[in-house]
Amino acid sequence: MDLSINSDDRVVWRLAQENQMILLTANRSIKGKDSLEQVIREENTLASLPVITIGNAD
Repeated sequence: MDLSINSDDRVVWRLAQENQMILLTANRSIKGKDSLEQVIREENTLASLPVITIGNAD
């Protein structure tokens, strides 16, 4: 995968969905229009693969 470390959550979400990947994250905040939570609320469908969120990554 050619993905920059600075990619916003929307880019990561779309890449994961396009490549049938389950996304694993420790950050699912709703801070900003491209935050993962906002992207899920806008783009999630019944066909979308899940996002697994770890509650405490430390």
